[in-house]
Amino acid sequence: MSVTGDKEILQNLKRAGVGIVDALGAALMKEGYAVWAEGAKRTPVDGGILIRSWYVAPPTGARNPEVELGVGTKYALPVHEVLDAFHPVGGPRFISSVVDERRAGYVKRISDWAWDFFRRGVGVATIPKLAPEKPSSESEGV
Repeated sequence: MSVTGDKEILQNLKRAGVGIVDALGAALMKEGYAVWAEGAKRTPVDGGILIRSWYVAPPTGARNPEVELGVGTKYALPVHEVLDAFHPVGGPRFISSVVDERRAGYVKRISDWAWDFFRRGVGVATIPKLAPEKPSSESEGV
């Protein structure tokens, strides 16, 4: 049996596979930006180096995209983990508190965004860069 257009169908299926992975990467970036936006509000500010060191890296992984986000200063971990330190602005657990709050509904949210992005042809390249993609060089050595 022969199907007319079978090569075209296979090509479209392959393209769709790449497209859905790209849409998933875009959805993960959107989630990363949401964590970044809320986390920045909670970040202790004393001169601004810590808050400026937040980053959301583009997705890695061809089949299972992953997005890394965080802060890029050497002192971020102690500031994050010392629970009894006083900060006039922000406070401890400024990253993990946001991640913990957003954990509920994460799978549905990412899935919905990915399918919406796929249907609209949105991928990683079309997502605006809202945050640095890596820690700024001014903050790496701090």
